Amino acid sequence: MRKTNCPNCGATFRALRPGELRILDALNEKGLRFTDLLRKTGLSPPALSPYLKGLVTEGYLVKDDVLYAQSEAYRADELNHFYAIDGPRAINMEDYG
Repeated sequence: MRKTNCPNCGATFRALRPGELRILDALNEKGLRFTDLLRKTGLSPPALSPYLKGLVTEGYLVKDDVLYAQSEAYRADELNHFYAIDGPRAINMEDYG
């Protein structure tokens, strides 16, 4: 997996895969159930399930009973110095001032 360094702090991050970015985009506003994520992302159940497990394990998402949501830590990283590469879109550091 390709890794990149934050230009602000030097921290190393792995590149998020396109499916992971679709999940994070879908969860931008509120927590969603697995079936809602299937519909919003267009991913198949066999593709969505391991992505969710990995994103929860890595701390990008939290799961509360049946809802998945972005973790507070992910939101803080995104606003402070996180950016993604190799996805359907890139998060540009200049977008956050």
